[in-house]
Amino acid sequence: MKLANRLAWGHRIAMPVYHIAAIALMFIYPLTPKTLVLFLITYLIQALGISVGYHRLFSHRAFHANRILTFLLALCGGLAGQGAIRRWVCHHRMHHRYTDKTGDPHSPLVSGFWYAHIGWRFDPESYVHEEEAKKIWAEWPAELCWLDRMIPTLFFLHPLVLGLVGGWEYVEWGCFVPTVLLWEITFTVNSISHRFGRRLFDTPDTSRNSTWLSLMMWGEGWHNNHHASPKNARYGIRWYQIDAGYYFIKIMQRLGLIDRVVDDSEADIRNALAMSLAVKPTTQTPPFRDPF
Repeated sequence: MKLANRLAWGHRIAMPVYHIAAIALMFIYPLTPKTLVLFLITYLIQALGISVGYHRLFSHRAFHANRILTFLLALCGGLAGQGAIRRWVCHHRMHHRYTDKTGDPHSPLVSGFWYAHIGWRFDPESYVHEEEAKKIWAEWPAELCWLDRMIPTLFFLHPLVLGLVGGWEYVEWGCFVPTVLLWEITFTVNSISHRFGRRLFDTPDTSRNSTWLSLMMWGEGWHNNHHASPKNARYGIRWYQIDAGYYFIKIMQRLGLIDRVVDDSEADIRNALAMSLAVKPTTQTPPFRDPF
């Protein structure tokens, strides 16, 4: 429990500091064409690491990547400041195991909107599964286990390096702003995407799809599609559902860096859902507003 308390306090301190710094420094170092490029590159790299790396690769094994690409995706995700891979994976697998039920670490249906959005990050109970998280290391090569241990150090070295290269202007637009924005977008998938949006599939949970979230985070906003088929590498199931993360995976597959991609169609998912519902009846999903 001591480790859980330390991790919770780390988030209670670091996250408000980053939010305050990101907002305050905007007035001292306004956006310029140079820092806009830095911001966009940093945000896209960090979001790629979370969506394609932490989520699709490590949490769900939706595809297999070679060791170099695997390491790079892990590094990109680690710089996003969302914690060690093993803890992120452990939390996310619990979310799917207990979706919208007791045991889900961030369900607005169970714990309320703000707890699901960010409050769970400050709760020591969210970090009591450290031993279970460490078991995930057994799935990984040695260099990935080393990187996972080093992620907190690398995260705090990130602004230091930027500061040495370009001063506080670079720290603001290459670290604070993209990191805080990605935090909020990621947390919004946990909270808003279980309250508002459209549903393509009748899943036994409250997951919803959101176009604007998908555009901002490599396709992660197609959350209902994801819950309908968690191991699927493709979240944008229909042709008009833009999924940049899936496009990246397919490009890497063409280059021979990725294989064993789980690529289920809408028909595949509906057939699998029908079979699962026939075996295990579920309660009806509670109705929510649908503004999108």
